[in-house]
Amino acid sequence: MTPLSDVKYLRWCIPDYRSFLILLTLIACKAVALDTNGVPNQLTGCGDPDAAYQHALSMMQTPVAAVSDLNEIVARGRIRILLHQNHGICSISLAERRLMEQFAREKGLTPVWIYVDEDWQLLPSLLAGMGDIIAAGGDSLAAGMSGQVKFSLPWASSYQQVVVRTDTGQISNLEDLAVRQVAIKRSSPAWALMEEIATQYPGIDLVEIPSSLTNEMILQRVNSGQYDVTVLESIFLETYLPGHPELSVALDLPGERSMAWGVSAAATELHASLNQFLNKNHLTLDAGNVYLDDLPKIQQRHVLRVITYQNTTGYYQREGRLYGFEYDLVKKFARAHNLRVSVVLASSHKEMQDLLLQGKGDIIAASLPATMSRDMDQIYYTKPYHYAAPVIVGRDTDDRLLDTRDLEGRRIILPAESPYRTYLESVRNRGINFELAEAEKGINTETALLMVAMGIYDLTVVGSHQIKSGFVRQIGLKPHFILSEPEAHAWAVRSGDHRLLAAINAYIDHEYRSEFYNIIYSKYITEPVIPDGNAGLITRLDRLSPFDEIARTYAERYDFDWRLIVALMFQESHFNPKAASDSGAEGLMQVLPETSEQLGITNQNNPENSIHAGVRYLDLLRSKFENELLLEDRTWFSLASYNAGYNRVNRARRIAGKMGLDKDRWFDNVEKTMLASSSRNAGNADIPLCRCGQTVAFVREIRTRYNNYVRLTESASVASANGVYEHPIENLN
Repeated sequence: MTPLSDVKYLRWCIPDYRSFLILLTLIACKAVALDTNGVPNQLTGCGDPDAAYQHALSMMQTPVAAVSDLNEIVARGRIRILLHQNHGICSISLAERRLMEQFAREKGLTPVWIYVDEDWQLLPSLLAGMGDIIAAGGDSLAAGMSGQVKFSLPWASSYQQVVVRTDTGQISNLEDLAVRQVAIKRSSPAWALMEEIATQYPGIDLVEIPSSLTNEMILQRVNSGQYDVTVLESIFLETYLPGHPELSVALDLPGERSMAWGVSAAATELHASLNQFLNKNHLTLDAGNVYLDDLPKIQQRHVLRVITYQNTTGYYQREGRLYGFEYDLVKKFARAHNLRVSVVLASSHKEMQDLLLQGKGDIIAASLPATMSRDMDQIYYTKPYHYAAPVIVGRDTDDRLLDTRDLEGRRIILPAESPYRTYLESVRNRGINFELAEAEKGINTETALLMVAMGIYDLTVVGSHQIKSGFVRQIGLKPHFILSEPEAHAWAVRSGDHRLLAAINAYIDHEYRSEFYNIIYSKYITEPVIPDGNAGLITRLDRLSPFDEIARTYAERYDFDWRLIVALMFQESHFNPKAASDSGAEGLMQVLPETSEQLGITNQNNPENSIHAGVRYLDLLRSKFENELLLEDRTWFSLASYNAGYNRVNRARRIAGKMGLDKDRWFDNVEKTMLASSSRNAGNADIPLCRCGQTVAFVREIRTRYNNYVRLTESASVASANGVYEHPIENLN
């Protein structure tokens, strides 16, 4: 193997700098191993070794070509993504991989992943034309490459996290690491950080572990007790830990690195296209974040993520508002703990349980029978808050069925979300011969009922509380008979979330059959108001407002996610084009007349003009903040400025720095400055008085609503692709 000490000699032997970079990259990552005759041996790595090696050699033997820009990449049909791998394990989070693949899809490209064994190889490989984009990196990679590489807008941040066995004693701060063995690779960024921390807390035993160990191997050793503690990067742990409840994150270490994608400085079109894509899509990452936290840390996030499914009783949206028995019940619990509700949609109970265990939600609230969990050791149920019996439902023109014997020869279809399959299987095992089938993917309870009404399905089963909702009678169905005694319904949490479980149980004890409970029970179950037959729930799940198409048009023009614009529109006017505020703001987006005049867009009572003015103004505010900010924080600062004014937000950032807060982060940092400015103690030179508390609420409400909109529309998109909306209910009569 050619030693790295020969690199300087190789540089003089190969005058073509591009070929030198290629060869240097291959040698350093063991991609080229030279035998005694100097003949290259086989390439190693995650991908196809022979193909990658032959590609590198062919590049050295052909004339130097310009680095590919977007037009050349599109013509080729493939985008080559450079990625670091460690002993065959590729270091990219699922969220980043999906984001990169989404970019490729939008451009009609096939992503091709090209792997290197060392971080430092990424930039030489890019500059040598071996790839088009560097993924899973940060702008710190650009050291020494000034002017040769451009990085995208930073779309996320990553930080070092302390990992322990879940049954380890309390570790809540750095001092608790004293007398602990902290095992880290010397090559890890965490090594230098922990060396510095160890000088402050001398009891910390810092242990170097072999560089050949993969992250999985390290965590296996922590789990077995060979290591007390390790420190790994959050982008890896968010993917690994949900499947390993025996391990957990104890605390985050100070400091973080911005995540960005790198391209050649010559690829100007590709760089601009990546930034446009990230501006529109970066917030969708927040909707899928992984957290395995009990109530105290949930309260630090200020958001309770509720896993459920859409139906006409428990949870649905209409004209931008969120409704439902489960939703209202959870929302009151959340408010009691200073939390906002973010909804995670699932299509089956198995998916709900998977999402909970994977850390993509905090609680399941979906009228679940409290006896159906497949993971009783990992999932605990709360006290019952409702009771319902399963009911056989068919067309109102059919002869009435009296009991289970009448099911002989019939066909019962259940949507994936139905909790009644196990009970029906037990009925069939008692000798009643009927067919039991699962509906096509994407079919929910309401759509299954519609299919029965249309004669596509024979029978289905729903809960007695769904019969009371009136939806079944409205579309020509009738209940036949009750299958069993009422079952207790409960919410579900992870088994380790004891504080959350206790808090919910106390809430249920207090609220069950209370005045509030009875009001929402009547509103959604016994005496519901059913607008337009609830047709919109089945046929228009991807319609958030009456102005979606206008919002899409201008969001696309100014590089925003259209769902963020709709969330802002709802917050400002509740979709009322004639809305007017005491301050003089007008229209759907509540833009002040003087602002709209400066933008050259008048008549704010016209929906298109108002939306255009609002989006353009938000874009103008965004442009005032530094490109170096994380994209999501740049968005939150822009929204705060939309409400409170740019100068006020900028001043709050300066004050945040003086208060020891991070002036580049909105949540839990600059927003605290805004809250301080609205308190009774404000009004001095350091913290000027303002009505900024409403700005904090404004941004939080929009974030929560946006996340809910993302999940609603993504659920609709998946369902539509599976044929759910082929039979519009409006055309049935």
